Amino acid sequence: MARTSASMDRPCRAASTRSRACVTGSSPRIVSEAKRDAAKTVAEAKAKRQRIEGEADAEADAIRNEAHSKDREFYAFLQKLAAYKAMLAETRDVLLLSAKNELFDLLLKPPAAVPKKD
Repeated sequence: MARTSASMDRPCRAASTRSRACVTGSSPRIVSEAKRDAAKTVAEAKAKRQRIEGEADAEADAIRNEAHSKDREFYAFLQKLAAYKAMLAETRDVLLLSAKNELFDLLLKPPAAVPKKD
């Protein structure tokens, strides 16, 4: 018995030779630290994602504003196409249109290209 208690008093050895008592004693602390570090990492990642999304939204707005100011007719054309895409993508319905429908005008007669000014 003296031999067993002497071996329990020794400091913890390498991971492969640690006794169950040694691992159990530090386990809650390690788990707690790991959870805290994980929560901190997740919070930092969310903050970074929000910052990047905000910057991307601002850049997209700037691009849209520039496109709108350069060619209002083409910008309106793109907006209509986006609206039709959203409307048609939401259902599995079949859409039957007259050849006189505005959608056909958009597809068959898009706005004329404006020559670039140098």
